[in-house]
Amino acid sequence: VKQQVEANFAQLTEATVLAWFQQLCQAVQYLHSQNVIHRDIKSQNVFLTENGDVRLGDFGLCKHDKIRKRDRGGGGGKLRKTLRKPLAFYRRAAAVAATATSSSSDSVQVGTDCYMSPEMLCSAECGKPGDVWSLGCVLFEMCSGKFMWELDSNIGIDMVMDKSSPSKVYSMLMSYMSPHVSPATRSLIKKILDPDPRTRPTIADILRKKVVKRSSRSASSVRFGSSRHDERGLERQGEGCDSEDTIDDGSTSSSPTLHGLEC
Repeated sequence: VKQQVEANFAQLTEATVLAWFQQLCQAVQYLHSQNVIHRDIKSQNVFLTENGDVRLGDFGLCKHDKIRKRDRGGGGGKLRKTLRKPLAFYRRAAAVAATATSSSSDSVQVGTDCYMSPEMLCSAECGKPGDVWSLGCVLFEMCSGKFMWELDSNIGIDMVMDKSSPSKVYSMLMSYMSPHVSPATRSLIKKILDPDPRTRPTIADILRKKVVKRSSRSASSVRFGSSRHDERGLERQGEGCDSEDTIDDGSTSSSPTLHGLEC
């Protein structure tokens, strides 16, 4: 996917990106159903077959998730205390980032650092919400053509520096995105990149989103590099999908399977 975004971003459409994202989420959903956390989801680890199907790879950092009473875990009390002390968080996160950057395994560590959620950066227990955060980063990249390591700073750190930081980060991310990306997709990215893992949507939540379930039917087919903004296309995409992109009560488009997984 990284190579596709780099070489052909102007030719991509929202419909294509959301179709890829749906398959990627289904792959992660299967892992999570087996209580396995990937821990290194990034565009370099998402592959496309000749038929355009998505495959998630590189399971070298996977681990089994501990069974929790609340699936939205990922730091617990330690994270709550950390979020109340942003300066302490920044120092800890900066130390983690510096260690990762100086590692001899730059291809893995730097990528991991760029896609790390706030709870991962402060070395709290890594859970399924960390994978969800990384998915949000990948979706942003596919909708903007800009990669996480190209940003001026680490958004996981920026999100908790002060109370106004999340809105500043969101505004910055949205400014990079193609004008042909619908409000519903922008809203989805904001929800996924929630700095608090307790309120971040789960994979099941994401797959119930109308914008994801209806990706092939209602997403804009205007190329991201198009010089003419197709307002009518975006209006059609938004039909039945308000800016809040509410969650349907129905099941996901398909049950978790091995489809989309590849070592």
